[in-house]
Amino acid sequence: MDQKAVALLKAAANGEHNLVSQLLASGVPVNGGSDGSRTPLHVAALAGHEGVVAALLEARVQIEAVSSDDGDKRALHLACRSGCGCVVGLLLQAGADIEARE
Repeated sequence: MDQKAVALLKAAANGEHNLVSQLLASGVPVNGGSDGSRTPLHVAALAGHEGVVAALLEARVQIEAVSSDDGDKRALHLACRSGCGCVVGLLLQAGADIEARE
């Protein structure tokens, strides 16, 4: 993973909505970590960062990407684990599969 993708992943994990938006606007791929590991959407959903999740969804992130780092879970699973209903709602509104299994 290149440095810009790592920066996006860290910004998403830390809830840095403005930095995430800047990185996406500069062309950093939204699905960084798509080799089966956690993506920015996974880390933001797990941490309950609603603004970051919204920015990633707006940038057309792969909503059904599976994270092998988390036992083959999708962002929706991680948002449910975090207990952040707002993030769960955003993901469902964006088309996350409520019936997806791990």
